[in-house]
Amino acid sequence: MPESMKKARTAAACLAGRAASLFCRLTGHGGTSLPGSLALRVCPDLLKRFSEGVRVVLVTGTNGKTTTTRMLEAMCLSQGLRSFSNPSGANLRSGLVSAFLAHSGPAGRRKADLAILEVDEAVLPTVAGDLSPAAVIVTNVFRDQLDRFGEVSGTVSLIRKGLEKAPEALLCLNADCMLTLSAAEGLKNPRILYGIDAPLPGAARDISDLPRCLSCGGPLTYAFHT
Repeated sequence: MPESMKKARTAAACLAGRAASLFCRLTGHGGTSLPGSLALRVCPDLLKRFSEGVRVVLVTGTNGKTTTTRMLEAMCLSQGLRSFSNPSGANLRSGLVSAFLAHSGPAGRRKADLAILEVDEAVLPTVAGDLSPAAVIVTNVFRDQLDRFGEVSGTVSLIRKGLEKAPEALLCLNADCMLTLSAAEGLKNPRILYGIDAPLPGAARDISDLPRCLSCGGPLTYAFHT
């Protein structure tokens, strides 16, 4: 398809998405995903086109995605960076497109240089290739979404597939969660590990989703649970 036609389709998709967003506001509906859904019908590769020239940071994992995303955005804004996120938690493809729509000009021209986006674990493999993220942050893998993914191994597998589609991304991984680390095992991406080195106030469970080492099979001993 000629570039002129691609630009026209992008502009038409943006117009459709903004019309849907205006309709949602006028009717009092949240509609955080509807604008993106409609725009994608007009231009299926809109997410890839939106992300061109924008540094993208993705945040995924079982818990803490929204909080982490909001914290990172606040840090960036405090440093004067032109950044945005999807603070409503609309973390499927349509929600990501809606976030870009809200921070772009009439024809898709970008108003920001950095996008910090929360992404659902199941969606990560389908969007990581389009977004070409500069960094991917994985918060944790817990057993609280078995109705969606089955065993925790299913969640790890989805995250792994997403990371494999972002070979240049810096991986920021929770070193206190061996399941999180296992999702990136063998990948050549640069990485930063983070964790908590002291117990936090409040009760914590003593049961782990991973009682045995994934490498040797031996029982894991925890200094404390947070």
